[in-house]
Amino acid sequence: MVTHPAIFDPPSTVAEACKAIAVLLDSTSCRILLPGEEFTGLFLDAMREADAGGNRAFDAQIAALCLEAGVRELITDDRDLLRFKKLRVRHI
Repeated sequence: MVTHPAIFDPPSTVAEACKAIAVLLDSTSCRILLPGEEFTGLFLDAMREADAGGNRAFDAQIAALCLEAGVRELITDDRDLLRFKKLRVRHI
C-alpha cells in the first residue's frame, strides 16, 4: 500500500518498498506465518464472526493466521481488524 498514490503522498517507489520488505524479512524477530491444520476452521470462524465479505475476507485470513500462530497482539493501522474479537488488536 505504500506505493499507492491515492493513499500516500508521495507514494514509495516499488524499489523503496522492496528494500523495506527485505529489511523486515531479514530481521531475527520476523516470522513468516503459514496456514497449518487449524487454519481452515479459524478462517471460517473469523469470516462468520466479522461478516467478512469482500476485501475483509483477506483480513479474516490475517486474523486466522495470527490466532493459529499464537500471536498475542497485532499492531496495525487497519481498523477493519478490530472486527475480530478473538484477536487482540492495538490500533495505532
